[in-house]
Amino acid sequence: MQLIVCPGPLPTKLSRGCYCFSSFLYTRLCNTRRGFDYDGVRKWTSKVNIFLYESVVFPINIENVHWCLAVAKVKPRVLLFYDPLCDGGPANSSQMASKIKRKLRGLRMPMTHSNTNGSFHEQCVQNVKKYLALEECRLRGVEHDSEQRQAMVAQWKHRVLVAPKQEDFSSCGIFVGATAEHIVNGLQPTFTQAQIPQLRLAITGRLLEIAHGDHER
Repeated sequence: MQLIVCPGPLPTKLSRGCYCFSSFLYTRLCNTRRGFDYDGVRKWTSKVNIFLYESVVFPINIENVHWCLAVAKVKPRVLLFYDPLCDGGPANSSQMASKIKRKLRGLRMPMTHSNTNGSFHEQCVQNVKKYLALEECRLRGVEHDSEQRQAMVAQWKHRVLVAPKQEDFSSCGIFVGATAEHIVNGLQPTFTQAQIPQLRLAITGRLLEIAHGDHER
């Protein structure tokens, strides 16, 4: 994802820097056994200040079969959330589970992912906001209590993107990668399901170019 979305150098005063996390960050952050676990990922950014970047990308993987996306726009403190299966309605846990169940059924895989406390999307958004608040506290070297953390979380506004819309059960990774690339470059993602084959080929070509360039060095 990082090679596709933000392959450029570290941010400078003249660049529109982008930092892209591994999908393992969100998976570890929201460990199903421990619940929300910031301490489990606290050291992941020990050598980087994510708030120096314009955009911070959080790929979100569900059960290794579906992808969602959160992008934090740092300066305006806006968090964009995108699920290619979202139809624009209030996606609660049962609706999301139903959609993912259908996807898993098509792949002949068991359904183990569940969310019972409110909206699936709201949980993802709140988890990322909470992470951003705690990360900022760490960088500032300040202690925090639950009230202070909630105040910092409230500083982040969010918006759920409802397009582009995925119309199959196998292209979520391309939808998420291409949407992330559009967002971090200040573009409106207007592509459709019909363009996914071309986007897939374009992404494959770029990855091969990067691999070929690394091989020649």
